[in-house]
Order: sequence, then structure tokens, then C-alpha cells
Amino acid sequence: MVETVTYSSCGVNDAVRRRRPDLPDFDGPTFFGLFTVWTSVSGRPRKISELNRQVKLPCFHRMRVPLLDLREQYRALAAPIRAQIDEVFSGQRFILGPKGEALEQAICAYCAAPYAIGVSSGTDALLAILMTLGIGRGDAVITSAYSFFATAACIARVGATPLFVDIDPSTYNLSPSALEHFLGHECEQKAESVIVRKTGAIVRAIVPVHLFGLCCDMDSVHRISEQYQLEMIEDAAQAIGAEYRFNSQVKQAGTMGECGFFSFIHPKISEQPETLA
Repeated sequence: MVETVTYSSCGVNDAVRRRRPDLPDFDGPTFFGLFTVWTSVSGRPRKISELNRQVKLPCFHRMRVPLLDLREQYRALAAPIRAQIDEVFSGQRFILGPKGEALEQAICAYCAAPYAIGVSSGTDALLAILMTLGIGRGDAVITSAYSFFATAACIARVGATPLFVDIDPSTYNLSPSALEHFLGHECEQKAESVIVRKTGAIVRAIVPVHLFGLCCDMDSVHRISEQYQLEMIEDAAQAIGAEYRFNSQVKQAGTMGECGFFSFIHPKISEQPETLA
């Protein structure tokens, strides 16, 4: 018969081999977690506790692993970063000022976009966009079910209703097929408006979220937004620098919809953008 024994530790294979050389090797990776060792056992079934007494697993010291460590990057860029910070302190222009204008111009050039406006955060950027488009009470905005909470929170803050659509399991981004299914089955078109059947809310916009430096399937999302005459707002907070072949042209994240926004918090700008052809 075959018995499954599960150990929770590191270096299980080595420990088992030292104590029980008659058992087959375990081919799985060695890391902290649950390991399953398959053993051929003849005769009566053995209890797991019985095998545990025969294998003494190693002990390990606790190790602190930082969620994000930018020290190596900072060492390489420390001098120019400090020079820029010193210029800000010397000029005493901590809000707006020439550095803010320079950033806006740099983003325009980098993304090949006509306009860029700096605000205090990605959250405020989305909030400003929704307010500019006049989205509020009685309206609804479709977005991804998998995103930072601020995406939905900004929609709710202006009084609108966030409508969540499922993701594509291969990319973790908004699924175009789920989006199309939702609009086709949960909504109806009246005159020039898209109405949610259950609530009567008017769907005004779609907010696709580009995660981990990978753009959504923007050709499909854009086609659906055009079909239903909905605004397309790109949540590119985690995708500055990402590229996508959009309408036969390579476009930067944040430049394919009516508007888009970025975030400059360090975990997001340290991610590696990808190009999706």
C-alpha cells in the first residue's frame, strides 16, 4: 500500500534520507511549507505520528524577509536623488513649482501624451477623473474584481456604484469575455444609456486595471466600450512604462482610453513593465 506523510519544515528530503535511507527520495522543492512524502509501506497502515518519531526534522532560526528592499537600487542612484532633493529644499517650493511642472512634461514625453497633471496620489487622480466626467449618484462604473481597494473606493466616494467583473485567470486582469457577458445579460440599453437591470443605475464608464506591469486586453475592452458608448478610464497605477500593441500601434499604458492615471508609490514603480503584442 501507499501512505502519504506530510511534514511542515525545510530540508525535509535531507532529513528523511538521513533517518530513513530505505525510503524513496522526495523530488519536490525545498522551501518552508507543507511537503508530502510518498512511502511504500507493507503490512498494516502506520500512523503519521509513528513515522514522525523516526524522523527528526531540523530546526531553523527565524529570519526577517522584507516585503520590498530598494537599497541596492538606491545605492546606484543615491547621488542624483540627493541632488534633486537638495534643489527642492533650496528653492522651498514643496507644492507645485518647477519640479512638478518638469515631472508633468517628462510624463507627456515618456508616454507620448498631450497632457499630464500631477496630483497627490493615484487615488486622488482617479477621484479627479470621475469628478471631471460628472460621474456621481445614480451612476455605475464597471471595474476589475481584483485591484487595490482605492479603485472601487473612488467610485463609491463620488456616489456612484462600483460593478465588479471577473478577471482572466491567466493574466489576473479584467476579462473581456466576462465584461461582455455582464453588459449583455445584466444590463439593457435604453436610448443612449446602459442601465443595470437590478438597480436601474446608469453605467457610465469602464475602469480596466493594468496589474503588475501587464496591460489588459485593451483592444477587446476598447471595442466593448465603443459598442456601449462608455468612457474608458485606465487604472495604470501599477503599469507606468508598460506597452501594448493597440490598433496596430505600440501605445503606453494610460494612453489608450479617454484618460488614465499612474502612481509613484515605490512598490509600483519598482515592478518590471511588460510589453504585450
